[in-house]
Amino acid sequence: MPTPTPTRTVDITAAPRVVITLASGLMARVMGETTTARENAWQAVLEDRARAAQRAELATVLRGAVPSGARNNRHDA
Repeated sequence: MPTPTPTRTVDITAAPRVVITLASGLMARVMGETTTARENAWQAVLEDRARAAQRAELATVLRGAVPSGARNNRHDA
């Protein structure tokens, strides 16, 4: 009775995993540090707050620039 020859199995997913790992490492080097979604969200919150502060400051400046009698002229008619 002949002895069965061992079969060699090939992991077909090994090569793509290596390529993806190398590509992601290369992209990290080229692109630099990437931000997370949480960091992006916090940055957006800070920018929104800064814009709101600028709008409030502009409104204060404009309120001081308009003569007091000119504010309600359209309601007097």
